Amino acid sequence: MSKVGFIGLGVMGGQMVNRLLSKGHTVTGYNRTRAKAEWLIDQGMKWKTLPVRWPRRAILHLPW
Repeated sequence: MSKVGFIGLGVMGGQMVNRLLSKGHTVTGYNRTRAKAEWLIDQGMKWKTLPVRWPRRAILHLPW
């Protein structure tokens, strides 16, 4: 499965990350407010506070 970096976990982004997690992908996510991402973290999403170094660590980047 792919490693995915996702920035922006609002209504649309959150559902996209949820789908990727359900299919077995490794997702690292960032959102300005962590509280809105807690439900995804509980499902296995990795959390990063600053997305600066992602280009070297993920195969796919989905912009906000």
